[in-house]
Amino acid sequence: MEITSAKTFLDYYEKISRRTLRVIKCIPPDKIEWSYKEGKFTFGDLIRHLAALERYMFAENFQFKPSRYPGHDRELAGGYENILDFMNRMHAETLEIIAKIRNEDLQKNAPPQTAPQSRSGNGCAP
Repeated sequence: MEITSAKTFLDYYEKISRRTLRVIKCIPPDKIEWSYKEGKFTFGDLIRHLAALERYMFAENFQFKPSRYPGHDRELAGGYENILDFMNRMHAETLEIIAKIRNEDLQKNAPPQTAPQSRSGNGCAP
């Protein structure tokens, strides 16, 4: 998809986001921090990761700023309702930022990014 208008992109992005949220709402609350193996991402980790990437990487890049990705740890949001609230809040902030983008800015290149280092030193991996 070629992005030539912030409005067109926002309409498209909202549809994708609604689908993602519908899938997330299928996760039983008592399984939100479940993982198939110790030390691997939980559903909650994945949701926090998606929300934080959306706001602190993509939205920052839309403003031609470097990533501020904070990670996906439970300190960002713990528990089912808090995780959903975090995701919704990060999404709303992202939409607010994108709505301010001028159409001509969509043709500019964002600054190069450096992958944030995790505790393990492997980019975004846990």
